[in-house]
Amino acid sequence: MEHVVKSSFDTSEIKSRIRSSYNQIAHTYLKWSAPYRDLSHSLVKQYIIPYLGSISSPTALELGCGAGIPTTKSLSEVINIKVTANDISTTQIGLAKQNLPQEKLDFVEGDMMALRFPEASFDTVLAMYSITHLPREEQAVMIVRIASWLKLGGLFLCSFPGESSETIVEGDWLEKGAWMYWSSWGKDGSLCKVKESGLQVVMEKIIGDEGGGDENTSKPMFLWVVARKGADDSNKEQADL
Repeated sequence: MEHVVKSSFDTSEIKSRIRSSYNQIAHTYLKWSAPYRDLSHSLVKQYIIPYLGSISSPTALELGCGAGIPTTKSLSEVINIKVTANDISTTQIGLAKQNLPQEKLDFVEGDMMALRFPEASFDTVLAMYSITHLPREEQAVMIVRIASWLKLGGLFLCSFPGESSETIVEGDWLEKGAWMYWSSWGKDGSLCKVKESGLQVVMEKIIGDEGGGDENTSKPMFLWVVARKGADDSNKEQADL
């Protein structure tokens, strides 16, 4: 993995190469990412599913749905829900369509930055291991848009790399020739962007992912955030696990 001090990549090039790589590695990624998905799904079950279950006709947006297992599937099982599932990869969207009940889902393929929704469209927005693929400047814009898309009281669940880095690239990620890009404001910077959007942080956790590293290397640390639109943050939870 290469840390690049100054990004030398055009945004359109980044998106095109990420799309191509996820098309290539979709099946490999599904197997490799199982521990990551277990972690994210546990947070969805703890914070998001109970909230959606309390709403008569809930709506959800997932940015970076991948193959849809298990999180998008769990969302689709909420009574009377409508889920909008987005991913940049044609192959990932294809797998999700195979795995999920399409009558409850709208699949939207493409760059999340190209999405447009009216204000107050969703009761929850999820972005797990996905916003980090955007350049940092776009991440800030996307968080503001997400805040506008949420209904009053709506929840945003997102993960951010714990360390700050403008550009990280890997030329052969999971498979030969699969070029991948990540960027991050780090823990403090990402929390700042969420708060600047007007959302209130109600949970933050730094977690070493079970899917990262091996017995001889440290696991990558991710900041997980649950934020609410129009919430009082007096019951905010903080933990370092």
